[in-house]
Amino acid sequence: MLIALEGCDGVGKSTLAQDIVDRIKHEHPDDEVHLLHAGPLKTDPYTAYLEPLKDYRPDSGVHYILDRWHVGETIYGPLYREKSAFDDPTWIWLELWFASRGLTLIHVTQTLEEIKRRLEERGEDFLQPEHVEHVWREFGSKTRQSLNFSMKVEPDGDNGDYVDEIIARARINEVITRKLPKSYVGSPYASILLVGEKRGGKPPYEFDGAFRPVSGNSGAFLWQAIANNASEHYGYSWRDYAAINADPGEEPELVKALDSAFIAVVLGGEAFKHYQKTVITQFPKNYPTLFRLPHPQYIRRFHNKRLDEYGQILANPMTHAGEDLSKWPNS
Repeated sequence: MLIALEGCDGVGKSTLAQDIVDRIKHEHPDDEVHLLHAGPLKTDPYTAYLEPLKDYRPDSGVHYILDRWHVGETIYGPLYREKSAFDDPTWIWLELWFASRGLTLIHVTQTLEEIKRRLEERGEDFLQPEHVEHVWREFGSKTRQSLNFSMKVEPDGDNGDYVDEIIARARINEVITRKLPKSYVGSPYASILLVGEKRGGKPPYEFDGAFRPVSGNSGAFLWQAIANNASEHYGYSWRDYAAINADPGEEPELVKALDSAFIAVVLGGEAFKHYQKTVITQFPKNYPTLFRLPHPQYIRRFHNKRLDEYGQILANPMTHAGEDLSKWPNS
């Protein structure tokens, strides 16, 4: 299981986290249970939030309980460093990566008065008193913006019922994500599957996952196009997307990713060749409607100013269902 407890300082996250650890160890004495804490960000987000989890796989008998994780950076970064380390593509991709690993995100909170009392009592020296209300409100908002938000809890000293429900929810998420391919990022219930070619960039490849955005690469271009244009106004938001690599040498289990998608958007000629061989030939009637687009690397290099036009096509997948737009924008 992968469980993250997010919330303002002084709400009881650490006590609840230890209670969850103790329960799992009691009920599954042969399993590994790791309790991790994320403090102020000192590296890049991938190193900070994925490196400790890079070997995690759902339903493997290894569990991670996270006493605050990535959501805090969106609040404390702007407050104490003037900006967050997250841009839109990085936030989206991390959220999709966590969803593909079955993250269960819990908002832990108390009344504002109780938080202030606890922080004053323990002499909190990081969160400044004048910022407490802002941080408290922001956690209430940011956790609900997360694709992986599950529930809100207010620990009162006897956490038994909360622990039961959190573990139950985490177990469900673990089960439904355990068969997802390693290069898949996104919810197992994603409506739109973006099918890429193969993992690009220079080695070493520290983290699995398709279209990881780094330094303006094709992944950053793709997710920025989606962030700018996909919204509930068009019927979909970034939460409805997932991505996978179709390179046969890296990921031979493409069909595993197609169970819930309504539309598969195949990006690039090599991805289409593998998709055609793996899916269309073997399963011609049982998988999502297909449409084709150029790989974002091509658009980024040769039509960079058309980012939003590219995003608008991705944001309206039903409009283009069944179309071959592989020559866009030249035709």
